Amino acid sequence: GEGSFDGETWHVLDERAGVSTPRTDRTEYNDGVPYAVTAWGDPAEGEEYPFGAAGVVSVSPGATLELRSEKMVIGHLSVDGDAGAGMITRFTPAPNGTLDLAVADPKSVREGFVVPLALGEVAEAANFASWTVRVNGKVKRNRRLAFEGGRLVVHSGGFLLMLR
Repeated sequence: GEGSFDGETWHVLDERAGVSTPRTDRTEYNDGVPYAVTAWGDPAEGEEYPFGAAGVVSVSPGATLELRSEKMVIGHLSVDGDAGAGMITRFTPAPNGTLDLAVADPKSVREGFVVPLALGEVAEAANFASWTVRVNGKVKRNRRLAFEGGRLVVHSGGFLLMLR
């Protein structure tokens, strides 16, 4: 996967060429905000290659996190709900992940709130329905996520029915 602060200069964050043993996680910084990069082990048939599955991924406004495969899994996103964020090109949301929103007015995160993070290709988008939504560090038990039109949308209520 590659990351960019300006969409023009790209930096390799991690790659999977002939890797046979797991590597140690490390922390990358996006405009001073840390997020973890989790490496992977043997590229077995059907294996999911985690990226940030054990850490927090945060993309700054105007930046693009270019992931080369939707098999890369993200389990924890951090987004500034007021300043916005950039884009993640392709990935799979982990089941039971977490979205951390930071907002000046927590009451603004209600039915139909659009998370200001653009998402490209998302495999297994239904996984977002099982994610925990935290607003300013506090779990919002009656909030659920859905992937709609390239964006994450917060819904109210105890459950979310998704039709295909």
